[in-house]
Amino acid sequence: MFGDLTAQMVDLPTIPPTLDPNINKDEFAYQHLLSGLKKHPQILIVKIADKMHNLHTIGGLSLTRQQRYVEISEQQYLPLARSSQHIPTSLTDEFQKSIDQAKQTS
Repeated sequence: MFGDLTAQMVDLPTIPPTLDPNINKDEFAYQHLLSGLKKHPQILIVKIADKMHNLHTIGGLSLTRQQRYVEISEQQYLPLARSSQHIPTSLTDEFQKSIDQAKQTS
């Protein structure tokens, strides 16, 4: 319906529902995203925007899951966003603010 490019752009930041339960979902998602960045670097903007939204709505998770989500965002995705020439500095600054706000509430 939307074409191959759109399908790939949706697939890259998505964890498949049939993923083996023995596989670390966070690590899989990160590696899956990295594998597609060379071909579609713009997907990182979508991923960072999604992470920012999730950080703003994180309150429904357990405290442990909130802390883990913030940790992964700060340790993996923020450095990736900062090192990308495809991510505007203003977006990485807002991402950092979202992380800082989530740290205060979790």
